Amino acid sequence: MSGALGTAAALALLLAQGAARAPLPAEPPIGGPGWTVVVPALLFLVTAGGTWALWRHFAGNDNDQ
Repeated sequence: MSGALGTAAALALLLAQGAARAPLPAEPPIGGPGWTVVVPALLFLVTAGGTWALWRHFAGNDNDQ
């Protein structure tokens, strides 16, 4: 019985904390299509290029013993 009571108390505490939080009044400093589309696409291309370069570098080194 104490487990159910503890769970109910924890749930009540979470609900009380969530109701006390208010959204921040400030706008985010970055945003727009440049940050949401262009930057992630560039990061993906850089990481894909780096992965490809590492793969090409290590792909031919199978006979090192």
